[in-house]
Amino acid sequence: MIPAFRRGLLGCVLAAALSAACTPETDGSGGLDPPASGSLVVTVEGLPPGAGASVAVSSAQGYQRNVAGTETLSNLPLGSYAVAALEVVIDGDRYVPAPASQTVAVTPGTAVAVHVAYVLVTARLQLTLEGIPAGGSVTLQLNGPGGYSHSLAGSELLTGLTPGTYQLQTPAVSFNGDQYQALPELRDIVIAAPGSAPVVATVSYALASGRLVVAVSGVPAGANAAIQVTGPGFDRLLTRTDTLTGLLPGSYTLSASALSAGGNSYAPAPASVSVVVSASLIPAAAQVDYLLASGALQVTAGGIPAGSNANITVSGPNGFSQPLSGSQLLTNLAPGNYTVAAGSVLSGGQLYVPAPAQQSILVSAALTPELVAVSYSQALGSLTVTVSGLPAGTSASITVSGPGGYAMALSGSQTVTGLVAGLYSIASGAVSSGGVSYSAQPAVQSVTLSAGGNAAANVVYAATSGTLVVGIS
Repeated sequence: MIPAFRRGLLGCVLAAALSAACTPETDGSGGLDPPASGSLVVTVEGLPPGAGASVAVSSAQGYQRNVAGTETLSNLPLGSYAVAALEVVIDGDRYVPAPASQTVAVTPGTAVAVHVAYVLVTARLQLTLEGIPAGGSVTLQLNGPGGYSHSLAGSELLTGLTPGTYQLQTPAVSFNGDQYQALPELRDIVIAAPGSAPVVATVSYALASGRLVVAVSGVPAGANAAIQVTGPGFDRLLTRTDTLTGLLPGSYTLSASALSAGGNSYAPAPASVSVVVSASLIPAAAQVDYLLASGALQVTAGGIPAGSNANITVSGPNGFSQPLSGSQLLTNLAPGNYTVAAGSVLSGGQLYVPAPAQQSILVSAALTPELVAVSYSQALGSLTVTVSGLPAGTSASITVSGPGGYAMALSGSQTVTGLVAGLYSIASGAVSSGGVSYSAQPAVQSVTLSAGGNAAANVVYAATSGTLVVGIS
């Protein structure tokens, strides 16, 4: 630095060269030196302690100096200076200078004061998220003034926010099938004014759904149950034991339908049940048991010739009636009393009759069938042969022949039983008694025997030759 008295002398020399008078200024050493510089006092306020401002001091003569806080700039050349202050961001908060720019003149021997005041123009928001189950996740959406948009997945401190009204979207969360909600799902958050103290908003999620365990038993292997579950916003068909999650709290109705499997019917018990589901991880419970609701009847028909059909009718509860043409297993029968009625069968001209003709049997709900037997047998008729015209004690000579090679000899009047239906021939041979010959006219006759019926034939003998004995008295 040039001493004050030397500066004065230098000034005189320069002044003399310009033909100007100069009288040196007297300093403490007795010399004379006019002032040729000044100072600028820059005062910065409004920023947090330790925070740096952004102030630039410059002049047209090329002077440049950045100022980060309150500072005195000394030995400045005289002239005009521009002081420009820029916005600063500190810990996410925006501070705006006022004024942003100003011009001052540095004069000799004077400390010019410049004041820069920073003003906080933004706010903070502390969003606290709670109630999300461990392992669960959610994405909240915050929208606000000036097109502001920010997504967050947890608690977060938001800075640099423009004051105004913000909309926070809090969608439902699904975790392990359960629903969690923070109501309302769209809320307004008002940030009234700038400040470094955050506005606090807490988003609390809570369990909003329940569970329902539907236990199903008694369904045969390979078959499916049919249980309709309905409730608030819910409608689903269940075919087996299941746990329903994410259910809105309320009353649920289970409607179960009967099922058929393997020729048997199964009925649900109960067929309908209501259960209340609450918002809880502990499930409500409902039980549906399928029970056998039908029986079976094995009808066995025997004694009928091959190729012929039986004549059987089975009738029972609920108007059930079914004709049978032979042995048959009837399944899926409603429990109750059944009547098995059998009628005669005509086959090959022969009549077959059932035994018993009618029987009653109780069918219970069981997998093992009840047993009924109907035995058919051929209906047999009879033939009555009446012999006359022979002396007492004389045997006739009659042969009865018929279907299937049937033959039987008769010596007198007789009823022949156990005969199948058909055409029978009665042949009468001549006989002798007491020297007299007897013959039947006609010698051969035929009769038709109906199935299970009775037929009759008369054989009348008459003498055809012999000895005449005349008695004289």
